[in-house]
Amino acid sequence: MHHAPSRTLVERQSTWWAFGTALIVGVVAFIVGYQRRWMSDDGLIVLRTVRNLLAGNGPVFNVGERVEANTSTLWQYLITAGHVITGQELSVVALYGALGLSVLAVIIGCWATARLYKPATGPHAAPVHWSTWTVIPAGVLVYIALPPARDFFTSGLEWGLSIFYLAVLWALLLWWAGRADGTKNLDVSAYVLAFWAGLSWLVRPELALYGGFAGIALFIAHRHWKNWLLILAVALPIPGGYQIFRMGYYGLLTPHTAVAKSASDSQWGSGFNYLQDFISPYWLWLPILVLAIVGFFALARPLSTAGRSRHSRAAAAGESTADGSTPKTGLFNKPWMNQAWMEQARSEKAAVIVMVGCALLHFLYVLRVGGDFMHGRMFLLPLFAVLLPVFVLPLNLYGSIIIGAVITGGIALWSLVIAYRGLPNDWLGFDTGEVIVDEREFWTYATNREQGHPPLNETDFYGSPFLEGWDEGIAVLESGDAMMLRILTARDPN
Repeated sequence: MHHAPSRTLVERQSTWWAFGTALIVGVVAFIVGYQRRWMSDDGLIVLRTVRNLLAGNGPVFNVGERVEANTSTLWQYLITAGHVITGQELSVVALYGALGLSVLAVIIGCWATARLYKPATGPHAAPVHWSTWTVIPAGVLVYIALPPARDFFTSGLEWGLSIFYLAVLWALLLWWAGRADGTKNLDVSAYVLAFWAGLSWLVRPELALYGGFAGIALFIAHRHWKNWLLILAVALPIPGGYQIFRMGYYGLLTPHTAVAKSASDSQWGSGFNYLQDFISPYWLWLPILVLAIVGFFALARPLSTAGRSRHSRAAAAGESTADGSTPKTGLFNKPWMNQAWMEQARSEKAAVIVMVGCALLHFLYVLRVGGDFMHGRMFLLPLFAVLLPVFVLPLNLYGSIIIGAVITGGIALWSLVIAYRGLPNDWLGFDTGEVIVDEREFWTYATNREQGHPPLNETDFYGSPFLEGWDEGIAVLESGDAMMLRILTARDPN
């Protein structure tokens, strides 16, 4: 007689499947990120600050000028630490450190989202089929298929660190939600989440939006003034201490880039132009719309009992709660505005709402400030965040393997086409004064390098016409008056 596999065996197999899926996607992310590794001119600004830091001149761009030239505080110190530990060149530390963090972000994001779709457990849980928790890549393919996403896996900038921060925050939110026991007591997951939320401001200032709302969820779930003091005691010392240093050392509330780029101004027209420049080359609205619809209904199904409060677990078991009612299950089919709405602050529902809600607000912020001059760059972080809940999807969508396979297969096909096609670039357009450009291609062109061979370190920028006369100028300065200013002249009068 044939016996169906036990629930424990199915769960174990599905766990390994989810873990294997995350690793495979991570390997793909490493390959495509390595193939498109490069160094941006702004990445050299970070390295110059690190050189001054290592030389004892402080975290400044120019000796004697207290200007915080980098938006990410934490990134410059991570490069410094990486150099001290490994002894490698700064450009090597920056490129491969960012690539490693990007790959980890993809792996952690896939694994955390797979856990989100884990079926309910416990004595009252229904039997599971092998396909119940078999997840396959979906939203993560959309992200890594985009050329700017793969470009900014490296570039010398903090984008790898930033998506790593968001992925870990997502995983910690779900971990914290999964340890709900119906009480308001703090546990280790709450402390770790509070600490990580506090670091947001140091990764990039706008990520304080995500860390701040994670902190609000902690406050709502642990409603007692002593708990609030403990949360703040864990979250604030590092960012608060650095903020005091920043105000005293630099004389500003924010990194200087916020002042230089007028981050408080409204430029809605430029912002929507930047959005169109990002979406139209890839028909990006199509997979986003599909994932939004599919994700909503997939998340509306009953989720893991590990992520519910005691009130919700009673619903999963079909039991009555203290008031004699049997609550409904599912992520979005419970009313929020009732007497127990705050009890749901520590839940998978709250984790999804925090991440998606912050991503949408982040999109609006980028539109408001007018976007950027680098193609797609400023939309990458909110796109990564909004895709996290659908990074992977259950194969058994809506109870049908066929539906799940068709939807995710369509997304995979779109991703392959976009990844293969890339972003069409006409190098002649770089001389026409275009405002928004593919920075990787632009600096390959501007440094007189062959297409497909972008600059990887500072010496690769010597091919730029802007640096003609640089070596001679340095030689004059070193042999003569240290205060002398020399205008570099190019052989080409144009």
